[in-house]
Amino acid sequence: MKNIVAASTIFVLLAGAASAASNVRNERPDFAMPKVSVEQAEQVKADTLYTPKELQRAGRDANDLVTVTVFPSTGKVDGPSLGG
Repeated sequence: MKNIVAASTIFVLLAGAASAASNVRNERPDFAMPKVSVEQAEQVKADTLYTPKELQRAGRDANDLVTVTVFPSTGKVDGPSLGG
């Protein structure tokens, strides 16, 4: 009985190691990070971005100008972001 348990344990350990070594399907070697560049920076009033509570915590006035960066976009939302 001890021999069967020992043989089974060795088999499970070797099978797991072999499976981990050959599990290349889940990797995405062709995936390249998209290049993001700053298209333009704009200044907007702080009250368009922040709530009154956030403005108070930051010590800013609602009419202060805040610089924001505009990134290029297609306007489409990808599937995972839609919750689907």
